[in-house]
Amino acid sequence: MSNRERSTLMVCVTVVIVGVIWGTALFIKEKTTLIPKEGGTYREGAVGQPRYISPVLARTNDVDMNISRLVYSGLMRVDENKKVIGDLAEKIDISADGKIYTARLRSNIKWHDGEQFNADDVLFTIQTIQNPESKSPAAPIFQGVTVEKIDDQTITFSLQEPYAPFLYNLTQSIMPEHVWESVEPKNISLAEQNLKPIGTGPFMFKKLKKNTMGEVRDYELTRFDGYFGQRPYINEIIFSFYQSNEELLRAFQGNKIDGMSFVPPTLVAEINRIRSAKVYRAKLPQYFAVFFNQARQPVLADQTIRTALDLAIDRDKIIREALYNEGTRIDTPIPPGFLGYQEGLGRVEYNPNKANQNLDEAGWKVNEKTGIREKDGKPFTFTLTTTDWTEYTKTADLLAEQWRAIGADVKLEAQTVGTVQSEAIRPRAYDAILYGEVLGADPDPYPFWHSTQTRDPGLNLALYKDTESDKLLEQARKTTDIAKREETYKKFQERLIGAVPALFLYSPTYDYALHNNVHGQMLDAIQLPAQRFNTISTWYVKTKRIWKK
Repeated sequence: MSNRERSTLMVCVTVVIVGVIWGTALFIKEKTTLIPKEGGTYREGAVGQPRYISPVLARTNDVDMNISRLVYSGLMRVDENKKVIGDLAEKIDISADGKIYTARLRSNIKWHDGEQFNADDVLFTIQTIQNPESKSPAAPIFQGVTVEKIDDQTITFSLQEPYAPFLYNLTQSIMPEHVWESVEPKNISLAEQNLKPIGTGPFMFKKLKKNTMGEVRDYELTRFDGYFGQRPYINEIIFSFYQSNEELLRAFQGNKIDGMSFVPPTLVAEINRIRSAKVYRAKLPQYFAVFFNQARQPVLADQTIRTALDLAIDRDKIIREALYNEGTRIDTPIPPGFLGYQEGLGRVEYNPNKANQNLDEAGWKVNEKTGIREKDGKPFTFTLTTTDWTEYTKTADLLAEQWRAIGADVKLEAQTVGTVQSEAIRPRAYDAILYGEVLGADPDPYPFWHSTQTRDPGLNLALYKDTESDKLLEQARKTTDIAKREETYKKFQERLIGAVPALFLYSPTYDYALHNNVHGQMLDAIQLPAQRFNTISTWYVKTKRIWKK
């Protein structure tokens, strides 16, 4: 054959081969399906450091809670439908009067070290949490609760009064008595077990790596093959820790990690530019509001003032500019999607003209020299306190700008979270405070609005006191009748909104990011950031093909 004929033949053969390969690939793709395959490693990056992974202390740090959720289990857990279902407990019986909860534990559950789990571990955990020397942040949810072991598989919780949301309290993780019994409660925060935990969860501690400064750089978990629940696909989870969100983002962009545990609103756009990644958004039972201390600042005791401030808020602008649209508007103390929410209730539209008109009619006149409204010699002035996190300060700046436009003299005070908690919230030393309230999966408003909660450690930041509201809150937490609770919460919210003790703003979404190699069921509503791992057994990073039936 001539060179030309030989070249033509080679081209034809190549086309045939490519066609066969392409056809075979298409046939296989059409006749098979991808399914999860066991194996592989998931690497997650986070800003911060693990400190107290112990269930007694792991409630104040998202890093601790993320790891704790994978290592430990609770008697109950919240599923993808926000329903509380059994975990370590096979069954919970509730007495007719709603005061006694009897937990029947699953049998043959093992701790990661091979020891048997039983009721002694539950009793030990709750009593340790209740011990003041342990300084557990979980102590309030078991205040006044008596725990008693009936036998190795049965334990009871006796309440002083019926409390409908108590099942959610039983999602509290349980720790092993045989590992912790030698540690005095006052020394729990110092124990090595905080960073080298032993639990009953789907993953167990493997090792950690520190840098020369003693900081944890990598924290490794491996699948616990003796887990009593659904066996995870992923073999290993590695948490890597960074100094800043920017450093975390660079690691994600460079494929050094598969996921970012939290994406601040300011970085969402950067993640969206990465073709191989996706931002996941989860709703939290959380809202941000401005709470007024009317006793400290008499100007704010005037309801005309508080109503005018409400009318002057452009909430859409705040969500757009402070949260970069990573949030939803909130008008009541119960967010959308939770028991007691009423659509449209409490909604106040942005109307600065009406705010100005109401203030004029109420005698609050603008001083032509200062531009500040006055009445009876009192200036319309107050200080707005908040934390120095970016979303808070940006929100505070926008609020101040909008309120100054109606003649208010607003001073801003931004401090660290610790300073705000110790110097403002605990002593209630603020005129108005911009702060976030985190509710439970069952958003019982009692801790935030009952008159008994106006002093520290209560969370009634508006110092709201109303006898009728108190009665409604007490009734709601005692009944298990959903319809009655709904109606009671509606009446409570109507009274609260009418009094304007606070101005509700928004509920931010919890954003986290994953590269496209990570698959599984991702929840769109969670109680805490760590609960995105509630479906970890469905996550996978490896796949295989099987023939379709």
